[in-house]
Amino acid sequence: TAATASEGTGFKVKGPAGVKVVVDGKDRGALGESGLTVGDLSPGEHTIKFDGGEHYKTIEKKITATSGKDEDLGDHKPPVVKGLLTVELKTEGAQLTLSGMRDGRKFEKKIEPDQLDKPLAIPADESWKITATKKGHEDFSEEIEFEDGAAERTLTIALERKGKPAPVATARTAVP
Repeated sequence: TAATASEGTGFKVKGPAGVKVVVDGKDRGALGESGLTVGDLSPGEHTIKFDGGEHYKTIEKKITATSGKDEDLGDHKPPVVKGLLTVELKTEGAQLTLSGMRDGRKFEKKIEPDQLDKPLAIPADESWKITATKKGHEDFSEEIEFEDGAAERTLTIALERKGKPAPVATARTAVP
């Protein structure tokens, strides 16, 4: 059967925005929500390189292109190399600390409020934790992890007051 105009010889793939797709050494575009289709390959074996830039691990894959067919490679979720953490701090006056390991040594850094204006760059190859404290409030602590294919993450922190139960709505009635 003859290939129709909508049929190609190649592949289609989805993945995180900004990951470049290089086929046999030629830049073929970038991944994103709508995905990328490369349908003008010659039949046979081809090398696809997913260039993750500074945020994702670069991965190479071999495919065999079949004449008149676009192979669906699905959702490409490369491991995160450097993540971007946006912190939304809801408790005014809370102290934030980022701690972890850097080059095999323990690392701890206080995060100033003006540093929250933009995402924090977090190396994903070592373990990191963010802690929030404020006198009279319960402490907050969370390990920072990035799922494959998701280099950007938002964390909202709202500290609870110590010893005070959550407010309960009560109905008031007038006393005669």
